[in-house]
Amino acid sequence: MNVNLGSGITDLFMKPYNEKVWAIHPSRMQSKWLGERVATVNVTRLIEDVILNKTRAGWGPNKVI
Repeated sequence: MNVNLGSGITDLFMKPYNEKVWAIHPSRMQSKWLGERVATVNVTRLIEDVILNKTRAGWGPNKVI
C-alpha cells in the first residue's frame, strides 16, 4: 500500500499508468526521474494560499484556469 496516496488511487491509477508509460513495474523504478517530471511547490506560497483560501492558476503541467 502507498501511504502517501492510499491504496485505491495507487492500485487503480498510479501502478497501471506507470507500468504503461515506463513498461516496467513501479517497484523497479528509482525516484531520480521525478525531478524532471514533477513540478516543484513553493511551500511558503502553498501555506499562504491555504490560509487565505486562495487558488492560483498557472502551477504545474496540469494547471487549471
